[in-house]
Amino acid sequence: WTALRIGHKGQVARSVGVTSSIPGEGKTSTAIALARSAAMAGRRTLLIDCDVRRMGTTIALGLRGRPGLAEVLTGEARVEDVLVIDEPSGAFVLPLNSTAETPLDIIHSDATATLFDRFRQEYDLVVLDIAPVIPVAEARALAAMADVTLMILRWRTTQRNVLKTALRELDRAGAHIYGLLLTQVDTRSSAVLGEEMA
Repeated sequence: WTALRIGHKGQVARSVGVTSSIPGEGKTSTAIALARSAAMAGRRTLLIDCDVRRMGTTIALGLRGRPGLAEVLTGEARVEDVLVIDEPSGAFVLPLNSTAETPLDIIHSDATATLFDRFRQEYDLVVLDIAPVIPVAEARALAAMADVTLMILRWRTTQRNVLKTALRELDRAGAHIYGLLLTQVDTRSSAVLGEEMA
């Protein structure tokens, strides 16, 4: 959040999408950590679970079964009634509990874009936990709704051709890639400072 200059003059972005090429690269953990660190630094922060299939943030924070983003978008609930406070950090969380009846189209609709625009005005930082780009088509549309997108890569696991495909698809969708983040890095390895980080 420091690199994004959250809460300072020249802030890079109000909304940040966090995604990956494929599942299992650490995007949800990164999204939660980013939101928590910003909130603990005194920034008004909102974390939104946008991953309809996995609902990683919702499950990780123990919010399964609660109404959230889908209900707000369908008009079944008001944002004020479904927001949850993350006790460890003070960040606001908008969970997502999809069912077989949840219309996937609404998650990447104009209504979602309008809602995200509203959040940009109300929060210092909005973090979107977005589904992996390659297997989930709507993830690309959601990434394009964020001011910037962070691509998560698992160290020594994410294949270069997979990453290139994901970046190409995000570019086609109009997403603005701000950076790549390595997860599960073994800092004791000399490779961290060597060619693998070049």
